[in-house]
Amino acid sequence: EAPRFENRRHFFAAAGEAMRRILIERARALGRAKRGSHADHVELLPQQPDNLPRPDEVLAIDQLLSQLEGHDPDMATVVKLRYYGGMSIPETAQALSTSPRSVNRMWTAARAWLQARWDDRADVDGEA
Repeated sequence: EAPRFENRRHFFAAAGEAMRRILIERARALGRAKRGSHADHVELLPQQPDNLPRPDEVLAIDQLLSQLEGHDPDMATVVKLRYYGGMSIPETAQALSTSPRSVNRMWTAARAWLQARWDDRADVDGEA
C-alpha cells in the first residue's frame, strides 16, 4: 500500500528524511568496506561528484542534525528539505506553507547553529 501523506509538508519531510537515510547508509557501508567487509560494491553513479562529503562527515552531519531536531524541529525540517531534498528557499516555503522570509530566517539560524557545533567538533578533533 502506498504511503499516505497528510499534506505537502509531510510529503517533503518524508522525502528529505529518505534522502538523509540513503546518505547515512552509504556512509556506513563505505566505513564497513574500509574495515574489510567483503560485500559487493555497486556504484549508483558512474562518476561520483567531487563535492560529496566524506563518509565520516556525513555521519557527523547526521548527528548534528539530530541534535538540531531536539533544539528546534522546524529548523531541522528546513535543513532536511534544503540539504537532502535540494529545495530552494521558495520551494521550501511552499512545501512548509510558510513565507520565504521565514524559511530564510530559519535556514540562516540553522546554518549558524550547525556551523558553531561543526567548529566545536573540529576543535576537539584537532586537539585529539
